[in-house]
Amino acid sequence: MSSHYFIGIPIENSVKEKCANWQQELRHSMSYKVWTNPHDLHITLKFLGDCTERQIDEWAAHLTKVKALPSFSLKAGPAGTFGDKKHPRVFYVNVERNNLLLEIKELIEEVGELLGFPKEKRDYLPHITLAKKWQGGESPIYKGGNYFNEQLELLIDRLHIYKIHPKSKAKYEIVATYNLKEDQRGATYKDL
Repeated sequence: MSSHYFIGIPIENSVKEKCANWQQELRHSMSYKVWTNPHDLHITLKFLGDCTERQIDEWAAHLTKVKALPSFSLKAGPAGTFGDKKHPRVFYVNVERNNLLLEIKELIEEVGELLGFPKEKRDYLPHITLAKKWQGGESPIYKGGNYFNEQLELLIDRLHIYKIHPKSKAKYEIVATYNLKEDQRGATYKDL
């Protein structure tokens, strides 16, 4: 039997805590069917969908290439939305489109094509989902509130392959981890 998987970047605990505070504040003005469990907060790089264990093993073997990439920092925030500005279907934290992040995304898309996974056609908009499937209320961003304008510093030092458990409270299980190099700021994956 196969399961659904994705590749993503974990969020450090201090940023998870801030995002959880934003979720609590957001609950005062909006209701959503799905609130991301703070343990599950991440930046998605590629949704893999339904995969066999063999396919995940192939991904795992190819993703060792990212170990040569440098760790880096980027900014997250302010908050943003997908869908109607007043009643957005998704409320999230923006993530900076850093060149190193985009290189990692490109490498993953190239590996995916090699393994028979279609390349994502949409423009990559990195973000941290706080809530999805709007049910009621008005966006505090639409109302002109500035509570969600803060910027946070994120250290990007690893990525994971996650297995999705849709019926669990914390839905994402880490099945593989790839640490990025420390203090190698000048390298890019094209140098591999």
